[in-house]
Amino acid sequence: GKDLGKRYFPAFNTPTGLPYPAMVVATGRTANTWTGDDSLLAELGTVQLEFRYLSYHTGDSSFREKAENVYNALKGKDNDGIYPTKVNRKSGRASGIYTFGGLSDSFYEYLIKMWVQGGRREGQWRDAYDRAIVGMRHKLLKTVGVNGQQVAYVGSSSGRRVDNKMEHLTCFVPGMLALGASMSFDNKGSVAAADMQLAKQLAFTCHQMYVDRSEEHTSEL
Repeated sequence: GKDLGKRYFPAFNTPTGLPYPAMVVATGRTANTWTGDDSLLAELGTVQLEFRYLSYHTGDSSFREKAENVYNALKGKDNDGIYPTKVNRKSGRASGIYTFGGLSDSFYEYLIKMWVQGGRREGQWRDAYDRAIVGMRHKLLKTVGVNGQQVAYVGSSSGRRVDNKMEHLTCFVPGMLALGASMSFDNKGSVAAADMQLAKQLAFTCHQMYVDRSEEHTSEL
């Protein structure tokens, strides 16, 4: 495991420390993909659990440090706790849309899971997760009338307006909210209750996407 982990280190050899999205493990050769010098947010924030776990088992902190350095490179690039979909590996410039769907989804999932993985002692991950949920509520959470009732959904945004649709991939959010709420501290009871309620509302929305396939329903969401 340690040898395999070290073979991934060339991916992090960039001016910002943000890793390449593709590489040949046998040779260390890195490569761009369709985004050129931009990395996708989900790519940047979906290696930490594994690299941290490798450090735990090997006693070698370099795996953890490489993966966690991603967040240092992202400092100040958020909008109310949420990040755009693309970050340039050379310049650090952030661009793209704000979404909890494709290209970004697991970045937020890993924030809360890192906090859990670390025994709920690393407050920076919980704080980053909580800020992201607040940002999601402020920037992306909307409701729409469907069959006489208000249905909640999480859209995406260019930074100026919300695109009134919810992706299938965004349907991980109810589970993430439920995990965050169930693992919350006692002094966050009101926040946890609100997040659990939102988790139920969004789970209902995702369920409705499949049970009601009428043109009216899908066009509104």
